[in-house]
Amino acid sequence: MARRRHRDRPHRGRHRLRPHRTTPSPPKTEWTSTVAQRRWTYATHGRISRPPNPVGGTVYVVTDDDTSNDHTVYALDTGTVAMKWTYDLNGLSASLLTMPNGVVYVGCHDGNVYALDAATGTRKWMYSTGGGADATPAVANGVLYVGGGELVHAVDAATGTEKWVYTVGGVRSASPAVANGVL
Repeated sequence: MARRRHRDRPHRGRHRLRPHRTTPSPPKTEWTSTVAQRRWTYATHGRISRPPNPVGGTVYVVTDDDTSNDHTVYALDTGTVAMKWTYDLNGLSASLLTMPNGVVYVGCHDGNVYALDAATGTRKWMYSTGGGADATPAVANGVLYVGGGELVHAVDAATGTEKWVYTVGGVRSASPAVANGVL
């Protein structure tokens, strides 16, 4: 019968396991990176609160910084790094969802959801949930779903008109998800 090595023995409280020792590898002289390379940077006035949303040649960024009082949606051209437009959220933190239909939907802590024209930053409509709307909304089949507090709101994505409100109970600030026609 082969003798069991120390590291193969079960631990019974009295044995101390020793670290496995290996011979160090020779230092690497060349590295190949598969990580994406930084193409540009843009300095905002506050911290970026959500991951940037790139759509086409534009990246949409939301800042949420109480220290600098910067609560802004930025639209930046990815080719030139020029600012296309900004939209001031008046000191309110926000979520962000950019859709390919040319509208940027932003939900804020004040309970309002804003629909902004993706090309110009002009406000198309505003919908008030009556509570928080800081979870990232979802859009499917022309309907915008907004979570906030214990409610989910269904809003016409083109007009901002309320379709229905549903009480889910107990869920706070959850982002709705739609898959295969199911919310």
